[in-house]
Amino acid sequence: MKLVKPEGRKAATIKTRDQGTWKGIVFQDGEDVKGQAIVNLTKGKRLDHLGIRVELIGVIENLYDAKQNAVFLQLVRDLEPPGALNDNVSYDF
Repeated sequence: MKLVKPEGRKAATIKTRDQGTWKGIVFQDGEDVKGQAIVNLTKGKRLDHLGIRVELIGVIENLYDAKQNAVFLQLVRDLEPPGALNDNVSYDF
């Protein structure tokens, strides 16, 4: 999965429950989330699948109480119906 990251995009440092951190791209209201989903197969292999989709889920997590999460956004885009893949493929979203 590759997200399109325009120059100057802000990144936020996110703390995890195990005291680690990672950088997340910040999107603001009205901005498009664009990218590419890439499926790379081993040469000569086939991948049977139940569909390929991209989900964008916005969650506010309480770092001190895992049970108090709030989902404020959930968007789904189906990229490929159920079937089989024989070659590498990429999907723009």
